[in-house]
Amino acid sequence: MYVVIMGCGRLGAQIATQLSVKDYDVVVIDEKPQAFEQLGTGFNGMTVIGTGIDLEVQKKAGVDNADVFAALTSDDNTNIMAAQVAKEIFKVPKVIARIYDPKREYVYHQLGLESICPTNVGADIVRNYIESDTLCCRVNYATVDIVEFKAGKTMAGRKVAELDKADDIRIMIVVRDEIQNVATGEWVIEEGDTLMAAMAHDYRLEFKQKWLGETDFTNRRFWGRTRR
Repeated sequence: MYVVIMGCGRLGAQIATQLSVKDYDVVVIDEKPQAFEQLGTGFNGMTVIGTGIDLEVQKKAGVDNADVFAALTSDDNTNIMAAQVAKEIFKVPKVIARIYDPKREYVYHQLGLESICPTNVGADIVRNYIESDTLCCRVNYATVDIVEFKAGKTMAGRKVAELDKADDIRIMIVVRDEIQNVATGEWVIEEGDTLMAAMAHDYRLEFKQKWLGETDFTNRRFWGRTRR
């Protein structure tokens, strides 16, 4: 896979290095030559000096042959313009742009661009931390949450299939002794297991009342730390 990344800040450099060590073909664009110093020692891709909104710079980076273009600079306007060039002119199949202003996310979607907003992501993480109790919410979607919880006495000895409920919850992963296991219906749960599941948001209260009784609330877990 051929990936072009515009912006060699901390985020761009980390992603470029991670993809490079996995043998992706990676090209990084940045207008500041010194920015490339942030690339890790495992990076074995190419670098291009220039402004990513410039057609000639994108051509030099091979955007016309890219499978993915990621605009990851710290400037929203630059990211949206470069992403549009990659998508509309060079017809890159997959384009994603980083934005800081949450209000602009709607604009990106109207233009048919995928975006990631660190402000929204950070707000979700902090809010989930504040609101979490026995159900630690990792990801929020419109109607479904990805949740993580500890199995208490009520669940001990039960099979995963007994917790699964069509349209409401699906157990995906069971962690035991720090080993992650893909959950199967026949998996027998032990007290202390950590389970990760896709759960309908409206089912959270019912699930907590049924499976996470007050006896299991004595040692609540918050992102790996114990609340006292």
